[in-house]
Amino acid sequence: KGWRLEGGREAADIFMRLTSGMDGTPMPSYADTVPESDRWALAHYVRSLQSDVDAGVVLRARAVAGDVPKRPDDPRWRDAPALEIPLAGQVIVSPRWQNPAVDDITVRAVFNNRDIALLLEWDDVTRDTEHVDAAAPKLGRAGYVLAEERHRGTRLRDALRVQFARPDAARPHFLLGSPGRPVLLWQWRADAADVRVERAEGTEAPPTEMRGAARVESGAEWKDGRWRLVLVSLGVVVAWFV
Repeated sequence: KGWRLEGGREAADIFMRLTSGMDGTPMPSYADTVPESDRWALAHYVRSLQSDVDAGVVLRARAVAGDVPKRPDDPRWRDAPALEIPLAGQVIVSPRWQNPAVDDITVRAVFNNRDIALLLEWDDVTRDTEHVDAAAPKLGRAGYVLAEERHRGTRLRDALRVQFARPDAARPHFLLGSPGRPVLLWQWRADAADVRVERAEGTEAPPTEMRGAARVESGAEWKDGRWRLVLVSLGVVVAWFV
């Protein structure tokens, strides 16, 4: 996760941090204890561990012949460009969470003349497929569970939302859109067989489920501390904007 490295992700940047240390932090200088050649070797090693997927901001979908893949292990995913998206804590509305356990996700997309499919992958050391409400937890804005002391028994399932905006409108807010600028949401939950298709216009109210909208299927697997999730939209997903 090179984007998390202070001062830059390239080998020269890492060598500089090892050599000079970082003032105001526990990170010391290793100039007097580690030979220069070893510092360079270590810097190049750390650089080699970083992902080489696209570090841009646009997800490029690849066209496929026939049906779109519906399982994470479909070999056709290897030909689809990958986009790595850094994630941050939710600090916009209560309950805020500064330090999330999941801090990046890799996305791929393919399409044919009718459907579109997404492959989303992220590291998660635990597989949480059970949702337990302790004493009916109070919901905050946008439907988030409030992290109060009396709700400590609440267990949250692993879940994910993908947000879509109208291509012909001004960009909405990245968290559930904004009034007058609605967004479409696909909500996957690890304990549910279906994917909820929702509409949102900001955080003042929870998203509303859109019954009768285009159907979205999912196929997920958790293995070796990593989720791999496929979301497939069967048919057009434009009419909901009307």
